[in-house]
Order: sequence, then structure tokens, then C-alpha cells
Amino acid sequence: MASVSALTEELDSITSELHAVEIQIQELTERQQELIQKKKVLTKKIKQCLEDSDAGASNEYDSSPAAWNKEDFPWSGKVKDILQNVFKLEKFRPLQ
Repeated sequence: MASVSALTEELDSITSELHAVEIQIQELTERQQELIQKKKVLTKKIKQCLEDSDAGASNEYDSSPAAWNKEDFPWSGKVKDILQNVFKLEKFRPLQ
């Protein structure tokens, strides 16, 4: 049977190792919290950028059928003139 001193030495070794593991867990938990916070910040920034680009794109490049049916483009007068005088048509087909 193992001596009490050998068992006590092994117990001290295990206790020290457990303490080291607890410190590592604490460090990892702190690092995890830092990374979670950074992830939240980056996710928020990405969402904001996407919303900003969507807002800009929808105002600047509206591809809806209603936007294409407008007749107030800078070139609308010239296009209408060519449509009627060159192609002898009164109007475009839908979405043309």
C-alpha cells in the first residue's frame, strides 16, 4: 500500500493542477466575453453598413417597375422624340 506521504504529495500535485486549470478557465472565460463583445460590435457595424447601403441603393438605383415607368429622366424627352419620329410608335411596351 502507498505511504501517506506519497498520497499527500499526489494530492498536492492534483490540487496545484486543479488551481492552474481554474486560472486557465477564468482567463478563457474573460477572453470569451471580450470576443462576444467584439462580435456584437462588428455585427452591429455590418448591419448598419448594410442598412446604409440599402437606403442609398434604393434611393439612387430604384429598380422597381414604378421607377422605370417614370418620364422625368434627363433623357426622357429625347427618347420620346426618337420613339415617335424614328420608330413611329406612341409609347413603349410595359417596362421597356
